[in-house]
Amino acid sequence: MIRKTIGRLKKRNGTTLVETLATVILLGLMGITMVAGISAIRNAYEKVVRRANEQILLSTTLTEMRNLIRTSTDYQNGRFRSEEGYWFSFSNSDDDGVSDDNGVKVSYYPDQKSPLLKESLLVPKSNGAISQISVEYEKLEKQENGTFMMTNIKVGKKGDTENTLVLDKYVFAGFQR
Repeated sequence: MIRKTIGRLKKRNGTTLVETLATVILLGLMGITMVAGISAIRNAYEKVVRRANEQILLSTTLTEMRNLIRTSTDYQNGRFRSEEGYWFSFSNSDDDGVSDDNGVKVSYYPDQKSPLLKESLLVPKSNGAISQISVEYEKLEKQENGTFMMTNIKVGKKGDTENTLVLDKYVFAGFQR
């Protein structure tokens, strides 16, 4: 029994220091590769989610504007008249340079000549991801055929011109009546 034990101790069937170091180095390289891969996947995911949020915000904004324009009854001097008789206009919310809310705002007036009654964002920002995204446009004007055209619509994070979604123009149908 003692001879068997001594015989087992004399055998050199273990791992050498070089083999152990090679294993540690390979595991380290695999770990670095996995971290870099996960980081790249995360960045791609965030970019896709941001673009989807931008498209949703743009679509919602344009739908809300279209609905307000189609149900209006008159247009004069950049203001639309609603079926209820009040007047409203659209503008970029950051035009005042004070507001932190970015997006298209609607300004309401009791009549064509009166001062501003109230204003609000067309699409409220309730989601943290969407709150960093803004929609702005260059101009909204009436066309000869009774439609309204909005030009140079930009959707993205403020100051991030490289990743901004741009729509050259969008045409709204005129009044329903």
